[in-house]
Amino acid sequence: MKLKPNKAGLSRQTAQTTIMPLRYKEGFTLLEVLLAMVILTVGILALFGMQIGAIRGNSLANDITDASTRALDEVEQILAMSPDDVATRSNNAAINTVYAGVGAGGANITADSVEISGNYTIYVDGTPVLYPEIGGEQVGMRFEVCVVWPEGGVIKQVSLLINRTMRRA
Repeated sequence: MKLKPNKAGLSRQTAQTTIMPLRYKEGFTLLEVLLAMVILTVGILALFGMQIGAIRGNSLANDITDASTRALDEVEQILAMSPDDVATRSNNAAINTVYAGVGAGGANITADSVEISGNYTIYVDGTPVLYPEIGGEQVGMRFEVCVVWPEGGVIKQVSLLINRTMRRA
């Protein structure tokens, strides 16, 4: 079958391949594929960075929860003590020691008792509460329970303050 030439003097087949070759071209160029891969890679790396941040945040939250639980356990033990046991525990001068630089920001901690539990160190300090209105009599104790642990070269700390009223018969 012979094709008739059009007005420009070209056959239909020749006109399609020479005049409009890009209009009917299908697919992507190598440059377009590489650019899409670069954009996809940057997006995936950003997601990985967010995932790492979320993992670190979850780890810190887990440590704080664990430290808070240990501090609350210590508080429960203090609250369960009799008034005489509380006074004995907090007035033991042989135990009352200053631990330099172990608190948050390198602060000192004075503790009546120290307990090491796994990665955590639990410090408990009791201070008598005196009221001058009733002759300076000791009517309670103020306890600070401090749980300290290292993380990434930094000392982390959770502290709880409680007041323990001592009622004597």
